[in-house]
Amino acid sequence: MKAGSSQAKQDQNRDPIHRSAYGMEEAATSLGISRTAIYLLRKEGKLQVVRIGRRTLVPVGEVDALMARLQGLEPWVA
Repeated sequence: MKAGSSQAKQDQNRDPIHRSAYGMEEAATSLGISRTAIYLLRKEGKLQVVRIGRRTLVPVGEVDALMARLQGLEPWVA
């Protein structure tokens, strides 16, 4: 067994980092929509974002809420 392979096994056994927010492109990917669509949802007020410095982030809960609204589980509130 190589020395590097034991490190790889340790990395696989670690818990993944809990993310509180996605970048705009990551949010689009997680929703299965285009970058243009995610920016349009933001512009229309259907997706709330957080600005931290120059980064625009989408809270994970906001992605979940958007999916719930699209599935008809929650009313649209803009």
